[in-house]
Amino acid sequence: MNSRSNHLAVNTGVVCVVLLMAACGGSNSSSGISGGGVIAGATQTSIGDGSDSNWDAAKCELVAGFTKWKWRRADTFHLDEPSGADANVSIMVACEILETSKIEYTTKNYLCVDDKVKVDNEDCSITSITTKFDN
Repeated sequence: MNSRSNHLAVNTGVVCVVLLMAACGGSNSSSGISGGGVIAGATQTSIGDGSDSNWDAAKCELVAGFTKWKWRRADTFHLDEPSGADANVSIMVACEILETSKIEYTTKNYLCVDDKVKVDNEDCSITSITTKFDN
């Protein structure tokens, strides 16, 4: 193999690694949290790093203190404050959520559309987030 062939093989390998990282989430897909998550109704004690997104009232919702989640349907879960406040945050994600799933999310400040949460230890993008009031 000549040096041109070696150079091409190395460049092809680098391109494949970069493409694989992008397809698998890569380093920019981190949800800012670690651990295995909690089942519905359990209290999440890890706060996490918070959103990497800039605050945008049209795409973000406050989640500070919302340490419990409950299953809603296959792509949606709700965050509730343990104090039983009259509001909850509805989060739709781009992956399947089971009633038995473990979910982990940051409770530092806010979350936005395109941020990540962990569902069964896999990063999963938020596709919609809204606050719903019980009143």
